[in-house]
Amino acid sequence: MSKEEESSKEWKYNGDEEEWDTFDRRMIRYMRKKYDIFGERLWLGQVNPIHDDMDPMISWIIAKMC
Repeated sequence: MSKEEESSKEWKYNGDEEEWDTFDRRMIRYMRKKYDIFGERLWLGQVNPIHDDMDPMISWIIAKMC
């Protein structure tokens, strides 16, 4: 592993506005790797919310999970 690869793995977002694009790209890649396309859509806010009126079983499932 080269020094460049090591430094990229140890990179941390410090809150600077200039580094937001880098952070965003890395999070998209991480979410895609971890949760496939669902993770990418979750990070981008493209997942539709689940409502009780969509399916009556959802409220039962949610109640059992809590």
